[in-house]
Amino acid sequence: MYRHKFQEFGPVQRTVCIASSFYKEYIDDLIDDLIWSKFGIVQKKEKLLSIYEVYDWLLEEDSEHSIQYTNDVSICFLLIKVDAIQLAHKLAEFHNARSLRDSGRRAIYVSRDVIQADRDVRIHFPESSNCRRISKTSIEILPEATSTRR
Repeated sequence: MYRHKFQEFGPVQRTVCIASSFYKEYIDDLIDDLIWSKFGIVQKKEKLLSIYEVYDWLLEEDSEHSIQYTNDVSICFLLIKVDAIQLAHKLAEFHNARSLRDSGRRAIYVSRDVIQADRDVRIHFPESSNCRRISKTSIEILPEATSTRR
């Protein structure tokens, strides 16, 4: 078995990115941009959000933005990267500009800070919320399978 250390500057963070259902035609572009930007996509799932879930999640902070997520299937991503929140916001700005041009609405939601990111993970990815908090500046990357043959 071998280990490889990957070093970058800044804290490793988890964040949540959610794409509205009306942005599905561009979802492959979003995924390509996430991969090109070297985000780790820990989990991706489609989720039907009720009005109550959206209300609890967004806490009435942007009712116009929240209407598009209600009673429709959204695509949720759990992301990990060094300085993930800041970089995800830059990526969301690009995709929201495209969405505003095409439909007049923002299509991409990204957690705005570390506290909101932790809360978003608990709401949208409860199975991942009990994982230990990631605060190291290095990541150990292990191979998926190791061979015992010599």
